Amino acid sequence: GVPGSFPPLTDSEYVKGDPKRLAAILLNGLQGELKVNGATYNSQMPAWKDSYNDEEIAAVATYIRTKFGPNAGKVDKALVEGVRKE
Repeated sequence: GVPGSFPPLTDSEYVKGDPKRLAAILLNGLQGELKVNGATYNSQMPAWKDSYNDEEIAAVATYIRTKFGPNAGKVDKALVEGVRKE
């Protein structure tokens, strides 16, 4: 992470929590104030829904969850498809 701008991924509730939330962030982006591990960040995450397919988004989410949220688990293509449809 970068203090004040980009939150850390390690042990973040956004990484370790509900995989649907992470998939939604990757698909739709995120902007504005965000609190992670007690610190406030304010920046923008671009949306990737028009750049990557569901399998690619699932692979990125799985990488993030296994690298930065040890034991957080895999994200499969079907979950990302469902989030994209919501």
